[in-house]
Amino acid sequence: CDAGADPGAAGSGGDGCVLHFHSPRSARCQSAAQAPNVLEYYDSHDEQSLRDKLASIPAFKSIASPMVGNSIEGFEPDFNSRYFTEDFPYGLHSIVKVARDLVFATPLIDEVYEWGMGMVDKYTIKQG
Repeated sequence: CDAGADPGAAGSGGDGCVLHFHSPRSARCQSAAQAPNVLEYYDSHDEQSLRDKLASIPAFKSIASPMVGNSIEGFEPDFNSRYFTEDFPYGLHSIVKVARDLVFATPLIDEVYEWGMGMVDKYTIKQG
């Protein structure tokens, strides 16, 4: 993978290259053909087995989804939580920026980032 190459050129982020972040200062890419998909990585075969696997990992057990109760659906994301107020605009933003600087396509990360930032903006406007 050539981080400086044209996204559509062979070996660049445009040809199915997977970007891995191991620390805030390092990133490496790997051919998508060599990288395991999430089901393989977590030794799962479907959505339920992946959910069960993730729920069984001790490091993930203390991470709760930030939710608040509401009168319509029961619960909704807590858009005032650190997850939204810090992780999206700072943590995920950094990943999006590095990927763009290295010319790597990250459509799913971009989609999650745009959704989260849109929800933070919507909630901030609604509350403000």
